[in-house]
Amino acid sequence: MIMEGYSIEKILEEASERNKHKYKIIKNRKKQPAIITVCETGIGTAEKFADLLKNSFPSNAGVTFIPYDYASIEEKKKSLPVFDKYNVLCMIGTSNPHIENVKFIPIEGIINGNSYQELEQLSRNHLNEKDLENFKKAILRNFSMDNLLNYLTILNSERIVVSVEAIIDKIQTGLKLELNSNVVFGLYIHIGCLIERLIIDKYMVNFEGLAEFVDSHQDFIIVVKNAFEEIEQMYNVTVPLSEIGYIYNYIFKRYKASVKEDENSVNDLWTES
Repeated sequence: MIMEGYSIEKILEEASERNKHKYKIIKNRKKQPAIITVCETGIGTAEKFADLLKNSFPSNAGVTFIPYDYASIEEKKKSLPVFDKYNVLCMIGTSNPHIENVKFIPIEGIINGNSYQELEQLSRNHLNEKDLENFKKAILRNFSMDNLLNYLTILNSERIVVSVEAIIDKIQTGLKLELNSNVVFGLYIHIGCLIERLIIDKYMVNFEGLAEFVDSHQDFIIVVKNAFEEIEQMYNVTVPLSEIGYIYNYIFKRYKASVKEDENSVNDLWTES
């Protein structure tokens, strides 16, 4: 270029243009299918859900089961790397973190069978008919209430079922409310795990606005404390107010539309905390 009479400035400009770096990111177009499990009460329960699902799916399904911290996934949503790395078929757990375009299946729906068809439909691309039949049997076996509580807690499952049933009955009677089956199944799991956490002094749920909740919902707190009185005496434990607040939200905020209120129920329970 010098011999052709170009100036030094022109030569340097041309050299700079020719040496620009170019790149192209080629993403893996076929992502491994995965199911994420979550639980508001902690990663430990989510891990146990994942284990039960893994034991229910045939080994050749090629599906990965990933327990995830509920608070992280609710806060960061799809910015988490798990959504970029995997083809997330659905999320399964006790609470819906509301991730855009990701199906959520409540664990109680699997227990009572209401959500089995949804789970089966999501699995059809990864299982043949024989595998689907075995999968259905395994789900029914592994996610029966007795087996689930036996797996989730260190306590005697039969005894826990009786205790939890009595607690839920007392809550419904005290509040003069009739809870539908989805709420009851969810409470079975949460209260069963709660009793274990109380006994082994393990992590309790956080509850935002606890002081306001206590001021506004003394009637509800009294009903729940009365329902747990026998358990508290039996194991020498105390149910924290944060856990009572969680139970309140589970009943009245998450499933309010499916709670039947009797004429004489306490109306101020419906006030938003």
